[in-house]
Amino acid sequence: MTYKYKFRLKDSGTKERLKALAYEVNLVWNYSNEIIRKRWKESRFYTNRSDLNHLMAGASKDLDINSQTVQAVAYECLLRTKKAKKNVRWRSSKKGLGWVPFNGQTFKFHGGYCEYNWLKLRLWEHRKLPASAKINAKIKNARWDFSHKATHEIASTYRLIFMGDLNSAGLGKTRMAKVIYDSAVHQIKTILEYKARRHRGLMTLVQEQNTTSTCSYCLKKTGPSGLGGLRIREWTCENCGILHDRDHNSALNILRRGHATLSGEGSSFPAREAPSSTRVRE
Repeated sequence: MTYKYKFRLKDSGTKERLKALAYEVNLVWNYSNEIIRKRWKESRFYTNRSDLNHLMAGASKDLDINSQTVQAVAYECLLRTKKAKKNVRWRSSKKGLGWVPFNGQTFKFHGGYCEYNWLKLRLWEHRKLPASAKINAKIKNARWDFSHKATHEIASTYRLIFMGDLNSAGLGKTRMAKVIYDSAVHQIKTILEYKARRHRGLMTLVQEQNTTSTCSYCLKKTGPSGLGGLRIREWTCENCGILHDRDHNSALNILRRGHATLSGEGSSFPAREAPSSTRVRE
């Protein structure tokens, strides 16, 4: 749910400056629209977000809007084109975009005035903004704090670290996006990599496909798989009878594959003999 708050400006002199910002927003929109149309006409493919960001790199140096606003306008144009499945209209002074996008890094609200890209806008604060921005900042800082402390402990304790090659970007486009972003997998992977080097260690990515459904003792794929199997946290191997914790079993498989990769044996590292005390008797 998105809430919209309107505030009345005190300084009438900022009207022309806001018009200038709106003109530059329209300029970025029209340029993005032209690129998207040209790409579609030539190849029948939409321009992706990274292509637009690459083409507009450094544009903020010649504009009064910052780079975050440039990227947001270009991405909005791309989203609306894909949603409508046809060309979107051009923007002019009469048909402007209607807003100047920004984020918390480039916009500061100080009560009696707000600041955007060094531009101060005085306004009447007739109502207080919710504290959600502060809450999000607190969550972000807490996540960074945990990531740094956890990765520091791991990197300083172990010289050889194996981590699954989870495709966080791909999963971020599915219904599991919230879980993936909250767990900060990519952030932890990036921090752990350079901290391992700092402590003269090695962090290696290992293919983790089927590591949760493969028995870490006999290497038979007898565990639960698919989205329906995610809710099963413990399972017993039908081949050797070992009871597995899903996460612990996956970690053992990643460890085995990591050692096999470093030794040049690929993923064909031999299976272990299951302890007789853990076998299931009929």
